[in-house]
Amino acid sequence: MNDTLLIIKGLSQNIFLFITLSFVYSLLLPYLRRTSSLAQGLIYGVTFSTIAGLGMMMNIELMPGRVIDGRIMMVGICGAYGGVLCQKQIKDKKI
Repeated sequence: MNDTLLIIKGLSQNIFLFITLSFVYSLLLPYLRRTSSLAQGLIYGVTFSTIAGLGMMMNIELMPGRVIDGRIMMVGICGAYGGVLCQKQIKDKKI
């Protein structure tokens, strides 16, 4: 029972990170429309990489030697916002 609670706690932390990413993105969107596409890309990259880094630091140990984190969800979100090329580039680098 205790292991199940730890897994639920870890998953809820990762879900909270993705909600935070959505919130930060919605706050930045009105300001980014007035900037250049280069600045938009840089700000999106910093935002995604910060949240992805935090998600990887908050990993969930299923059993000894088996660890999962929110990395694959970030690759999916990055693919949705940045396109397939962005998703492939991140997947190949294995962030």
